[in-house]
Amino acid sequence: MRHSSETGWLSKLPREPFNQVLRDLERAYENFRLKDARHRYYVYAVAL
Repeated sequence: MRHSSETGWLSKLPREPFNQVLRDLERAYENFRLKDARHRYYVYAVAL
C-alpha cells in the first residue's frame, strides 16, 4: 500500500508514528475488554 501511485507519499513518512498509533489502539482495546470482563463477572457474582 505504501508503494502504490496514490499512496506513494506514505513511503516518505517515518513508520514509527503509525506503529505507535497501532500499539495505542491495541492497548486501548485490551483495556476496554478487561473492564468489560470485570463488569460482567461482577454482575454475574452479584446475581448469585
